[in-house]
Amino acid sequence: MSENRTQGFPITEASEAPGIEPGRITLNRAEINSLLASTPAHAKSLPSLEKYTGSRAGSLEFRRVSLFAEGARTQVLTDRGTLIQPPSRRDFYVATNASTGIGLAVERDSGEIRGFVVKNKSKLEIKGNLMVGLNMTEIADSGPASCGTELSEHSIDSDSGSIVAPLSSQSSALPGETISYEAVVAVDTDNEWMQGFDNDPAAASLWIEDAFLAMNVFFERDLELRLLIGDVILRTASDPYVVTGGNRSDQLDEFGAHWKDNHPDVYRQFAALLSGRDISSWGFSGIAWLDQYCDYGRSWGGRTPGSYSYNAIGPQRSAAGTAIYIGHELGHNMGSPHTHCYSPPVDECYNGEGDCFSGTQSCPSNGSGTIMSYCHITGCGTNRQEFHPSVQSLIESNLAYELIEGCILPHENSLDELIFNSGFEN
Repeated sequence: MSENRTQGFPITEASEAPGIEPGRITLNRAEINSLLASTPAHAKSLPSLEKYTGSRAGSLEFRRVSLFAEGARTQVLTDRGTLIQPPSRRDFYVATNASTGIGLAVERDSGEIRGFVVKNKSKLEIKGNLMVGLNMTEIADSGPASCGTELSEHSIDSDSGSIVAPLSSQSSALPGETISYEAVVAVDTDNEWMQGFDNDPAAASLWIEDAFLAMNVFFERDLELRLLIGDVILRTASDPYVVTGGNRSDQLDEFGAHWKDNHPDVYRQFAALLSGRDISSWGFSGIAWLDQYCDYGRSWGGRTPGSYSYNAIGPQRSAAGTAIYIGHELGHNMGSPHTHCYSPPVDECYNGEGDCFSGTQSCPSNGSGTIMSYCHITGCGTNRQEFHPSVQSLIESNLAYELIEGCILPHENSLDELIFNSGFEN
């Protein structure tokens, strides 16, 4: 039996010159029509955006994607009862190549656009209107963050807690070319997080959609996995979560116990809590159980292991800037420890976690870490929004196994095609 433990760490995101400069572009009529005509099976390029990002012509192709699980609903729990939030009126598009990822959300009736573009370590927010123009501004999420990992008795294969670093991903598909898997993530919130949106369910829903759009850029590109938003609970009044003081381990247990006892009928592979408790305006603090697929919760020594992650998010943080951290916690659920805990270590950025790398800290040869790294706390700059090949191989192996076991879902493009009827009028 492995020792159960939590490790936390401080993160300070480095301020670096972006690989893409802020600016403004206008799409021409042909590009607008091309984007609206894209489907999961028929990707379209936008030369204006390719030129702006410095990408090779034809290397960024936009696919329309589904972000919601079939039958998913958003419940708004108010002091007067439960309301059902209307379905999203936005269409979502993703484009990736080796260095660049773009996500666009287009409001069907007005053409309003929200999105983001990442290139290497730069992150820009996109706002504007499809018919007028797109403004690119730097995402200024610069607060501290932390992560803890819970190890249950079933979470690792060796007593030391190390995981042997596998070979690079064996997928024959080009990045973003093939989606093989789907996973439904149920989302809960506490009222402290909702207060960051003035208890506005519409604003909170947009943030959640934007975060999943951003996460799918790297989950689809690196792991062939589509994350789908499952049932969402937005709590504009009281909530069942009372643990305060910043003990993330206890808060994770409280979340897991509540969902185990009260939401056994909510279909999901994973469940994530978005919390506003005990966090600074620009901060993030997360914790997750390691290697827990389709586990709705069980009792273990006074704990409640399961497919759960807890994400405390400051009210000033953007969805695109926070996606890497929520994705980091989901990466733990999917079986990956921190990169300095592989054997041999993927990187040597951090030496303060038990049974992991303990030598002299140093930055990777390319200067920065990846999603499951701690490299942004040792002067190595902002982590890149990508999974290291060793992490890719480990999680892909887990996904393939869980697909056979009936947990992870196979991706079906035909289901995507059924829902796409834009309704946007020029």
